[in-house]
Amino acid sequence: MGDSWAEIAVDYSVHRRDHAHDGVTSTQTGYSEDALDEMWTGARAHFEMCYYNGPWRRRTRSTWRPKHYFYMF
Repeated sequence: MGDSWAEIAVDYSVHRRDHAHDGVTSTQTGYSEDALDEMWTGARAHFEMCYYNGPWRRRTRSTWRPKHYFYMF
């Protein structure tokens, strides 16, 4: 899970060139990357769980997804 918040953020301005690239994460979420790191610490256990073939269990495949889902929500 080496994805940085900036790598997770989708920056449409790169294609449109009407906004600066800096601060995409802050613009999209309203939080700094440090704040997201702090919130991720508490939310990580919840987002790493998946419902697969019965009970909830810790995700073993697609381990990039929890951080991306957290960013979206």
